[in-house]
Amino acid sequence: DRPWVRADLIAALAEQQSTDHLEDFIELTHSRDPAIARAAIEALGELADPQAIPTLAGITRHARLQERRVALATLSSWPRDDEALQTLLEATEASDPASQRAAIEALMPFEEPGATRRLVEIVDSTESEDLRATAMRSLEGRDDPEVVGALLDVLRNAPAGPASSLVELAVRLLHNIDDPSIV
Repeated sequence: DRPWVRADLIAALAEQQSTDHLEDFIELTHSRDPAIARAAIEALGELADPQAIPTLAGITRHARLQERRVALATLSSWPRDDEALQTLLEATEASDPASQRAAIEALMPFEEPGATRRLVEIVDSTESEDLRATAMRSLEGRDDPEVVGALLDVLRNAPAGPASSLVELAVRLLHNIDDPSIV
């Protein structure tokens, strides 16, 4: 009668890197109990076993909204995997802004040019200010001329008057660039 115990047990096993239960965690991602499903999805990210990527990719497309968002965030555990990258890139165009945001945030550790290009597209787009700011934060630390150009465009295209949060963020990110030759 303490359902939280199962979710806590899943988290504890994952924290201990117990790969003996990988298949159990994969199966539990389809649980009717949302707390168990989310705990299993998070456990797969904690274990970071590439066998979990196809399951997580499927969840991002076909599960309940909350599980989709958790699976998107979890895919950031594999920043060098092409399937994880393609799943996240696809999700940046989802109809649900919360899923888009989760995918954009999860792209942060991906250094592939396709990830950078998509984040720059979002910064340059007419998407909501929130999604554009999320993309800008996901680009932080990338010393890339394309990123610098997008940040400078934010400054150039800012309306007159008080600085918007996008402008303040662009200034901060430009200030933190390690390689001054890019600017």
